Amino acid sequence: MTIFSPEITTLLLGMVPLIELRGAIPYGMTVLGLEAHIAFFYALLGNVLVVLSIPFLGAVSSYLSKRWYAWNRLFAWVFERTRKNHHRAFLTYRDLALVLIVAIPLPLTGAWAASVASFLFGIPFTRALPLITMGLCIAGFIMILIVGGFSRIMGV
Repeated sequence: MTIFSPEITTLLLGMVPLIELRGAIPYGMTVLGLEAHIAFFYALLGNVLVVLSIPFLGAVSSYLSKRWYAWNRLFAWVFERTRKNHHRAFLTYRDLALVLIVAIPLPLTGAWAASVASFLFGIPFTRALPLITMGLCIAGFIMILIVGGFSRIMGV
């Protein structure tokens, strides 16, 4: 039993890196007993709250870079390496890539990864938010189908 309601627990799980919507929906439906549309809504809301942090990534990286030389070197290395290795492909498939990073329910993909990618590649927040949300909706529907099918097979 949790100290929070099933809805709030699902929302909070949706915010956790590596768990996100992909883990929050199955947990909400199977362990907490939420109906699919309720688990979807709260997991989606939690994951979208993560995306709202994109505008603050620039301020945080700037602050850390100015305060500590090691952070400055790390950020410079990450930016340079990422842009050098992936810039051309990302520019070609920019919007689709951002949606797919989120939509495909695999480890290390999701709203956190897409938020960082949109920041690294300079995609404006107003463009990234709807694309990431679209990917989250797709991933959420996939998870509901997987959990619903699993529940029918197992007789849960």
